[in-house]
Amino acid sequence: MLALRDAQGTPSHFVAVERDVTQEAQLREQLVHSERLAAVGQLVSGVAHELNNPLQSIIGFTELLIDAERREQPRSDLEQVRAEAHRAAKIVRNLLAFVRRSAVERAPVSLNALVEATVALRKYEFSISGVTIEERYADDLAPVVVNREEIQQVLLNLILNAEQAMKPTGSPGQISLRTWATAQGVTVEVADNGPGVPATIARRVFEPFYSTKGVGEGTGLGLAIALGIAEAHGGTLELVTRPEPGACFRLTLPPASEAATAPQTTGDAAPRWTAIPGRRALVADDEPALRKLLHRLLTRRGFAVDIAEDGLLASNMVELNRYDVILCDVQMPRMAGTQLFDRLRRRQPHLASAFALISGDTLDPSVQAFAETAQIPLLAKPFGAKNLDLVLDEVLARRMKSLKDPASQQSDIRATA
Repeated sequence: MLALRDAQGTPSHFVAVERDVTQEAQLREQLVHSERLAAVGQLVSGVAHELNNPLQSIIGFTELLIDAERREQPRSDLEQVRAEAHRAAKIVRNLLAFVRRSAVERAPVSLNALVEATVALRKYEFSISGVTIEERYADDLAPVVVNREEIQQVLLNLILNAEQAMKPTGSPGQISLRTWATAQGVTVEVADNGPGVPATIARRVFEPFYSTKGVGEGTGLGLAIALGIAEAHGGTLELVTRPEPGACFRLTLPPASEAATAPQTTGDAAPRWTAIPGRRALVADDEPALRKLLHRLLTRRGFAVDIAEDGLLASNMVELNRYDVILCDVQMPRMAGTQLFDRLRRRQPHLASAFALISGDTLDPSVQAFAETAQIPLLAKPFGAKNLDLVLDEVLARRMKSLKDPASQQSDIRATA
């Protein structure tokens, strides 16, 4: 600030230069918010991986007990334990799906299933805050080709906005979710019984940085990002005017084409491993419970099973023995599963067809990319016996094909000599 003085030296005017830093402050707040979200994502990913290991043991050993139990009541109790473990596993998968961002990948999914998975993320908070959820799902909806994580982000943003809007009212809150088919595509509606959106600001709710929340309660970017995601998928997101109290947002997505949803033929469903006599498997995992579980499951399926506690030990065992199946965890001490596969592919390429990865975070883009590039199966923890059988069938189908190759047979002979 500069003072201008008159002839007597008395300040008569003041000159100041001001600059509006509102947008800069908003951008800075957005950056801090994004960094916090990234940190939360890393935390969730690590916790999910740790939870999937004990869940794997609970599901696997419970299935073994169910197979051996003939009494009706204990069997029913065990089925309940398995169902609750799968429920916990589903929550973990939903959390991972939300924090993983793979925007370029889209696949046909059920919008009903996607809405249900998103609601499941908030069910505990709904129960303790007294929010009632009303869900109405239309039958026989066409699938939509979307990036699951991005559409889940849109839905979660709408649900969180509804929750926050109802808090100041002090009355029991209710959120209604409804899906149906329209001429434009498949629609989901998220409505609440809160104060609603005043007509004076209804046109601005999708503007970046515009927010009706208090300081520190939001960046004003949620609905703007949600609208961008909807339009990027060829859909629409709109605020709907209705006579009932509260706010109502409607997301519409185009249906998937018939070509995108055509079922893939699976061929003969009979287990392929029965065609390989003297079959042998190697299990490499740093979790003792999972090693024990896989040893029992594979032994039941007629495999001779060797166990390795880490990647380096597994590498040494592969050098000395012939294996038809190598089940290897992605994260292990001394040598990761991906490193083991790379070493095996260089030194014993004939065994690449026997390899399958196991991971507690199959939504990790780096794990997905590695499995796709290497063209090897990826078994997601926690898995059941049926999932294991599918992977065994895939591995051994490739293995049988490679064994018909004379060059592969000579490699096997050299490996066992």
